[in-house]
Amino acid sequence: MINNRKGFFVTAIIILFLALQPFFVNRNDVINLFIMIFLVIALSSAYNILGGYAGQVNFGYSAFFGIGALVTNLLIKSELPFLGALLISGIAAVLLGFIIGVPCLRLRGPYFAIGTLALAEAVAITVMRLLPGTCYLPPTYMASYSLVSRYYLFLALAAIVVLIVYLISRSKVGLGMMCIRDDEDAAASIGVNIFRHKLMALCISNFLGGLAGGAFAFYHVAYYYDHPFSIEWTVTSMVSVVIGGMGTVTGPIIGSVVFVGLQYLFVHYVGETQALLFGILFIIVVLRWPGGLAPAASRIVKYIDKLSPEHVA
Repeated sequence: MINNRKGFFVTAIIILFLALQPFFVNRNDVINLFIMIFLVIALSSAYNILGGYAGQVNFGYSAFFGIGALVTNLLIKSELPFLGALLISGIAAVLLGFIIGVPCLRLRGPYFAIGTLALAEAVAITVMRLLPGTCYLPPTYMASYSLVSRYYLFLALAAIVVLIVYLISRSKVGLGMMCIRDDEDAAASIGVNIFRHKLMALCISNFLGGLAGGAFAFYHVAYYYDHPFSIEWTVTSMVSVVIGGMGTVTGPIIGSVVFVGLQYLFVHYVGETQALLFGILFIIVVLRWPGGLAPAASRIVKYIDKLSPEHVA
């Protein structure tokens, strides 16, 4: 109980600190960096529901992020309020999940991953052929563009997604997902409905990924229509989750901060060798801490806590 109180207190302090950042930081590059971190936290945490808790590796996750961005942009151009467009973008991602994911849910292991990748690439190619041009924010949104409002949007989105993941991890549904991840046959033998739990994980993950895509469309003034459908977003989500720790609440947060932070440093100070150095660091992390940085950090905190005077006494 005490640990839970400490966790909530620390979380509240961190959110308060982040909420006050725009009042003290006037540099747009720093605010943009924080926005990208929040985006990756939201996206990787959403991916973690299906990949980390339910154990289903989704190589086509960028399709749901992309459809969220596409639907949001088209709807706000039709003069629908942004929040309404954002909600519909999440629903659109769920519907696309039924088309792409449900047939693949009958598959196991690498077959599911390959199936989602193939279908997502088909969606990306279709968007690229039908919408080859550049996507812009409507003039009214450009005229009132504010980076600070985008900052708070992404901060709220990241906080909501992390909260949802936390609640799932403490629920019976989350326990069922973890049983499927650990041993699907054993989970079925104790009465866990395999398909229903996988479908729930897919729908929740896709809905949140669609919201992240919608926020992305609201943030960028202009980008190519097919950019959010790039496999780059799937890789970003997967790498952040693996670095931080799959199947944990804090793992995607830590992994996203490390991933985006290193990416920022490498782009500005390393140059062309950034991909090689990042790959080497990623391999080191995976080999040294196979469970991710979050479990490793948790063990260190517990060890330090045991050394405190109250425990020693």
